[in-house]
Amino acid sequence: MKEFFRTFFAVLAAVLVLWILGVIFSIIFFVSMASMGESTPKVEKNSILKIKLDEEIKEQKADLPFSFSMSGFKTEKMLSLRDVVNSIRHAATDDNIKGISLELDGIGASVSDVEEIRTALQDFRETGKFITAYGNNYTQKEYYLASVANEVYLNPIGIVDFKGLSGTLMFYKDLFDKLDIEMQIIRHGKYKSAVEPFIQNKMSEANREQTEKYISSVWNEMLQAISESRQISIDSLNRYADDIVIRVPNDAKKYHFIEGLMYEDEYIALLKSKMSVKNDKDLNYISLAKYIDASSVQDYSSDNPTIAVIYAEGEIAQGKSRDGVIGSESLTKEIRKARLDKDIKAIVFRVSSPGGDAQASDMILREVKLAAATKPTIVSMGEYAASGGYYISCGANYIFSDATTLTGSIGVFGMIPNAQKLLNEKLGIHTDMVKTNKNAENLTPFQPMTPFQYDLIQNSVENIYDIFITHVSQGRNMTKTAVDSIGGGRVWLGADALSIGLVDQFGGLNDAINYAALQIDAKDFKIEEFPKAKDLSERIIEELLGDVQMKIFDVPQQLSPFVQSIDKVLNAQGVQARLPYEIVIE
Repeated sequence: MKEFFRTFFAVLAAVLVLWILGVIFSIIFFVSMASMGESTPKVEKNSILKIKLDEEIKEQKADLPFSFSMSGFKTEKMLSLRDVVNSIRHAATDDNIKGISLELDGIGASVSDVEEIRTALQDFRETGKFITAYGNNYTQKEYYLASVANEVYLNPIGIVDFKGLSGTLMFYKDLFDKLDIEMQIIRHGKYKSAVEPFIQNKMSEANREQTEKYISSVWNEMLQAISESRQISIDSLNRYADDIVIRVPNDAKKYHFIEGLMYEDEYIALLKSKMSVKNDKDLNYISLAKYIDASSVQDYSSDNPTIAVIYAEGEIAQGKSRDGVIGSESLTKEIRKARLDKDIKAIVFRVSSPGGDAQASDMILREVKLAAATKPTIVSMGEYAASGGYYISCGANYIFSDATTLTGSIGVFGMIPNAQKLLNEKLGIHTDMVKTNKNAENLTPFQPMTPFQYDLIQNSVENIYDIFITHVSQGRNMTKTAVDSIGGGRVWLGADALSIGLVDQFGGLNDAINYAALQIDAKDFKIEEFPKAKDLSERIIEELLGDVQMKIFDVPQQLSPFVQSIDKVLNAQGVQARLPYEIVIE
């Protein structure tokens, strides 16, 4: 019987491996055949660039010519933020592109990414070319983007959601109390509130203050942009949001949020009228993904100087990078490679990270400082560059952020669970120990910290905080006292970070690249991106396994951020420099 089961499971494993290999080789064959038949898309005269942003927009350019999940293939490329922005800027000067149609039913981008896209669209509009927007419904983020258009249209039974922003945080204290798990906290800074969900049932006053400031600042940035585009005063917009005046589709027109209500066929007829054509087939659409391929120009001379763009996206941890995680070993190697490469004349460091491991952050900062001492090193902040994300940024020569970038959070903490009561009283598990010296025991979840251990960790937290503000004071040319006054774990929006000296200028990734070019006096330059794209088989395996894992461990979408926040904190190693909360803004 034993041999039977051994043979059975060996055969089962072999079949599973063969199935996965078969899928991988089938995908590779499919892609190869598709690539052989592809030619560079052509932009017809009198074309409309159709922009749909319903898929996730990544920081770094996707290397696969398709996206793949358990539900099947999507043959259009996953887009990067730089792809989207560059294509809009290119379309502004392309005589074949007469206008843009924004068709918004979902946006797979953060508010700060939408801000960069909106800025590019605003520049496009100022050339005199038209932008129209159409949606079955508009969320607040979608309307924020759509409002840049000359004309905005809505499905006759759709709605414009406009009620202001709210932020929800989840707290787990009672859950851990029921499990008899005590969370032992060591932190510096009253605003370093990443630990609060585990020790309280509501926000502290300090956390409430910074959270209200954060969402109010995001809202004000959105209102300012909508007000300028739609010629509606900010006071009126706030009053409309307070009273939720848009309750039925006609209200959106009544209050000048849209030009009119249309079904899709009527919207297409409108576009035909703008382009002076009668038949649908004469309406030349080109999708964003195809336009990116059509407009990508590789005509830079090999003699032109190179600017490296290095991406740091995700949580910061020690070791090698993986999806959603910045590994200190991998990233320091990439920065070092760019620093030592004589052909690379400047570095743009694109950071979108809520932080993480403090020691890993310090390792990365060391390489950033060495690079900044060697060649112009410019940071471009994305959705957030907070705590450890700011730690790795502060040593650069110059820092760009979006107005809605979440940054700062200069603070550190440690958290060690004590599950002794859970083990002893609920599970009937006990532990015992022997040791050679008085304080030889390691920190363990099986027993509470001793006062001596608590003091050791508190000293470590205070030391790392002092190192953190020292790095910031040196990088930003501020006194440590000044840094401490804006530190303590407090988060800042980019708009405020500029006024207190944490960043140098508003702008997106392209602005940072252009600034780097100015520093090396280069009108023409090449871009080299790091880390390099993985080969096709590696990416396919990652896509497959990642999607399988997601399906197996799936949780409701509304709970996902909170489940992830528990997982991140409980699995953290060492002292953390991490964004102080997981917040869902709606």
